[in-house]
Amino acid sequence: MNKFLKGVIAALACLSMTAQVYAAPEGSYSFSDIADFEWAVPYIEAMHSRGYISGYEDGTYKPDNDVTRLECISLFARAMGSSDPVNEPIMNMARDMYGGMLQSYNLDWGTDAIAYMMYKGMLDTDDLNTYLAGGAKDEPMKRYEAAVIITKAMNGEAEALSDLGAVLDYTDSSDIPADAFQYVAYVSDKGIMRGMDDGSFSPQTPVKRSQVAVMLANTVNAMEYTYVRAKITGIDMTRMMISTENSEGVTNVYPYDGGVIARMGGQKIQMSLLQSGTDAVFAMSNGTLISVDAVSDVSTAETVIGIYQGSVAGEDRTYVQILVGGETEVRTYACSNAAAAVAAGITTGETITLVLSEEGIVSKITVGAVSNPTQAITIKNATVTAYNGTTMTIAHTEAGYNGKSFNVKADASVTKNSVISTLNDIQTGDIVTIKINDGVITSIDAVSSSTPAESGSGTIKQIIISDLPSVTINIAGQNRTYGFVENPTFTRNGQPATVYEFRLGENVRITFQEQSILTMELITDTQPQQPVVQPTAEPPQNDTPSEPQDDDSDSNNVMLTGTVAGASPSGLVIMTMSDGTQIRIWCRTDTTEYSDLEGTQKSMSDIAVGQTLSVTAEPSGDGVYMASLVVIH
Repeated sequence: MNKFLKGVIAALACLSMTAQVYAAPEGSYSFSDIADFEWAVPYIEAMHSRGYISGYEDGTYKPDNDVTRLECISLFARAMGSSDPVNEPIMNMARDMYGGMLQSYNLDWGTDAIAYMMYKGMLDTDDLNTYLAGGAKDEPMKRYEAAVIITKAMNGEAEALSDLGAVLDYTDSSDIPADAFQYVAYVSDKGIMRGMDDGSFSPQTPVKRSQVAVMLANTVNAMEYTYVRAKITGIDMTRMMISTENSEGVTNVYPYDGGVIARMGGQKIQMSLLQSGTDAVFAMSNGTLISVDAVSDVSTAETVIGIYQGSVAGEDRTYVQILVGGETEVRTYACSNAAAAVAAGITTGETITLVLSEEGIVSKITVGAVSNPTQAITIKNATVTAYNGTTMTIAHTEAGYNGKSFNVKADASVTKNSVISTLNDIQTGDIVTIKINDGVITSIDAVSSSTPAESGSGTIKQIIISDLPSVTINIAGQNRTYGFVENPTFTRNGQPATVYEFRLGENVRITFQEQSILTMELITDTQPQQPVVQPTAEPPQNDTPSEPQDDDSDSNNVMLTGTVAGASPSGLVIMTMSDGTQIRIWCRTDTTEYSDLEGTQKSMSDIAVGQTLSVTAEPSGDGVYMASLVVIH
């Protein structure tokens, strides 16, 4: 069955099921003007009930009106969680990171939604310039543009662009812009968008408000995003699991894979760099973890001291009542399960101290007054000098911590060498990061000092620049990702350097300990060769390729010269050859190099329609080529 028919059948099936759930008797619709749009009514009602779409003050929805680009993007931002209260810390970071930049687009509304999409990597500056610059934000969103936005909102761009042989059976497939083709294929295959009754996709037609409700509902149903805020209590890098505890003391463990995105301070990081004790927002799609956003360190607890007046059992919580200071009104606080258990044993009239979480929930109750409780602190790079299971003494470069002893909480979270561990695994000499609340250690992140330093040589495949940088190096055929110790040593050509001076493809020698680099040195005698610019004459493309010598051999490559007919920032280039045929060139961000005829380094953003390119590429079938070198004339 072809993709078009599958998409239509899936959409009709979805319509049937949704109609059964959300259908309302005629005359009882939420809007006065949608009765004639029977095919869209279930979707409009469903999305309105979930707060994603709204109507006008006169009670109408105006289903046949065009949707502007800004309206469309904002709608899908809501569907992706921008208005979920759990994501408010993420929204705050998004405002800080992108609010100033967005001022130049003169948005009267929707700034938060756009900032959220930027933070989540669903939009970039090229998208902003395309859809929001000048008067573009108020222009109707075309159907092919909606396909691009929806694909990005679903985090499906990588999957879409990897489908190099995408085929569409719409009668007007040739009218779909080349750089949107794979996006349209993606939303069609997922059943998010479907064609018109005549079998066309109608890519240049504006999206109607009735249609966007269908697209939005299909996206929401397909993704089923949920969000949870909790504290990270440990990361098991071996079994790929992350453990958490929420404000009520409920624990959970989430498995993850290489596709899960981790962020700290808004920057992408390796999962291994997330720290125990950090508050984070966990995003799930259909119950599967897709991202972890660190939103703060352990917050300083607020304390309230008063006279216990009793407790009240609610439907799902226990509430404790206290009389504070000279107040005459009794205060009532909701309790976590652990705090509620303590409250059950307290006698009315006793003085108690409540510790409140950031959400105002009682996380801890202590009988008696606790004066000036110690604020939550984090001590990094301490050395364990003595440890008996209940007390730890540390050495530290800061005099205030050096030689100090702390009690250790019996249920403190522990990781050692990036693996979830127990207190019994901590040993004298370990290098630790400890988190302390009320003078007691509640979290330990340890590295064994007994692990010897190792060394190796390989090729740099990726460098992540952030507050916590990391580098991926191919050593003996395997890509390995490393963080850095606090003061690593970098050397280039015998001179001190920084990590920012190294480049992809360079060969380096490293020493490392527990996945953290101690030193990194450029191997000068094996630096990558500069690309050689060949003449523009196109060699025969039917040569029999020789056997590849190794994984990096380019013996299967051909050189293609043509004119750019279309280019997408995502790396897709449509090139018209001398005989009028068009081919698709896929430029991979991690392996494709760019240059002009003088050998000056260029990038994908320098490619424009009408330019002549000479491309060294490997055929992958169906008129698609994987580029290793692009020369711009």
